[in-house]
Amino acid sequence: AGGAARAAPAPPAVADGAGRTALVTGANSGIGLEAARALARANWRVVCAARSDAAVEAAAAAVLAAAPGADVECAAPMDLLDLAQVREAALAFSNSAGGSDASPRPLHALVLNAGIMAAPCTPAGVHGLEPHMAVNHLGHVALAKQLLPGVRAAAAGEHAYGRVVSVSSLACALNGLRERLEAGDLRGEALMDSERRGGLGAQGSRWRAYADSKAANALFVANLARREAAAGTGVTALAVHPGVVSTNLIRYVLPESALASMQADPEKSQAAASLLGVRTPAEGAVPVVWCAAADEAAALNGGFVVTPGEVFANLPSDVRDPVLAAKLWEDSTALLGQMAA
Repeated sequence: AGGAARAAPAPPAVADGAGRTALVTGANSGIGLEAARALARANWRVVCAARSDAAVEAAAAAVLAAAPGADVECAAPMDLLDLAQVREAALAFSNSAGGSDASPRPLHALVLNAGIMAAPCTPAGVHGLEPHMAVNHLGHVALAKQLLPGVRAAAAGEHAYGRVVSVSSLACALNGLRERLEAGDLRGEALMDSERRGGLGAQGSRWRAYADSKAANALFVANLARREAAAGTGVTALAVHPGVVSTNLIRYVLPESALASMQADPEKSQAAASLLGVRTPAEGAVPVVWCAAADEAAALNGGFVVTPGEVFANLPSDVRDPVLAAKLWEDSTALLGQMAA
């Protein structure tokens, strides 16, 4: 988004979610918090997921403050850099509310929202991965695969409704993912080497890493949609661009002086940002909530959504490439398997 003032997105038309459960990662702030609030207001049972117990509890409290009396749960903490913790949190959810390994708890919408942007490309987590791919893609792939039986159960259940929604970005157009996969470097060693060398190359590597991870989000969803359609599970998978949104992700982008000014007068800062086309988190959550909770979004299965009701037609060819999507799926599965061993 950019240019002069623009109209704010209208709240999505969301059907009553009674009896449906959504799990939202990164629910403690920004788009994730606003999506959780919107779903709770629409009568969904909302499971708040975040990195720590404190963040999860803060998210649940914020959702309940916006939707008093809503059905809100706290997920076990899941740091997306810690695959063991992700597995434990997913298992705890699947086995809750009467679920079991043999019959997992139904999950009607899994919203993969948590992420980082333009952070330093320094080794992250116990496996020393490039952090954008680790958090934005691999951690969410691990979570989605663990929870997919529950999403399938929901799609086959009373409401015939199972969704996986990944918050991507049109920044995926800047990706170099094909070259990265051809080099066998999903771990991101080349980008981390550039970071170590410093200078302008390090800054460029941070944006390339973010773009790679956002392209991975879109390709993962497209391949998941194809696989689930072939299996006849009824699961819908969508990627979504929320717009340019003023959230905590900007902490690595703006200088400290600008961040301090924004924190000192957030209302004035947001008003100025809106004139430049920057959305509030609540506005950014609009297409996310539509993908997760609007019945008609199922017709766009596998698509990349910018405006509710439409598949974005101008994605770069590599972000629409089914062969590249399948390659990413295979490489991601292999790397996750290595890290779990």
